[in-house]
Amino acid sequence: MSGLDSFKGIWEVRRTVFDRLTRSRVSFSGRAEIGADGFREEGDTRYGAMVLQSSRSYLLRIEDDRVVVDFPDRREFIRIGEDASQALFHQCGADAYSGRLIFRNSDEWGEIWQVRGPRKNYRSVAVYRRV
Repeated sequence: MSGLDSFKGIWEVRRTVFDRLTRSRVSFSGRAEIGADGFREEGDTRYGAMVLQSSRSYLLRIEDDRVVVDFPDRREFIRIGEDASQALFHQCGADAYSGRLIFRNSDEWGEIWQVRGPRKNYRSVAVYRRV
């Protein structure tokens, strides 16, 4: 990853969530926009025959040569460094989020999350491709 500037723009997103508790699969397809101070993702979430419009957003800022990703209420989520592959961790109450970001180049990157908690046990795999 070579700084936030090289990732600004519009991205196609494909995500699959494998829920180990319900033994089900959920998919998401949509677009993400990365700007100087934010990330916004919108698209369709599919679960069986059901389709729901979905969105999520984060605030972005630079601190100590890292991109800090904050929730909209300004609580910190993760920090992203310069490495092409990097492990991430976020504790949210009793839920543990273990992730990996993989930056292939400035036009494609992916994220993998393992989430475990009292009522959660899933793996999420997403690929982002520049539009």
